[in-house]
Amino acid sequence: MLTSASYYLGTSDVDKILSWTPNEFQALIKGAKLREVDVLDNLAMAAVFYRVANNKKKLNPKKDLFDAETARKRILSDESDEWKESKEYDLTYYNKAKEAMNSWALNLNKKE
Repeated sequence: MLTSASYYLGTSDVDKILSWTPNEFQALIKGAKLREVDVLDNLAMAAVFYRVANNKKKLNPKKDLFDAETARKRILSDESDEWKESKEYDLTYYNKAKEAMNSWALNLNKKE
């Protein structure tokens, strides 16, 4: 218990740790693990942003990476669950490819 508190929560104050109930301790550990997942997710997104930025000839950060202004507006207007989806994607090619694959699959099923 003390090792986990020190590792995940960054505290080695024994009195403080022992003052927590088992449920509080488990909740704090779960929160610390979720924070680690968020850090890794942010690193993964940074790698994607770096790759996009490195391979684009003309880069518009607001359009190609992340629109922080839209995210801020969504947070302030209580749309806090959707603030990360502030970049709009052009799905034209995806939708065309999806339709083509569906029609190909339908034709394949008709031949059998």
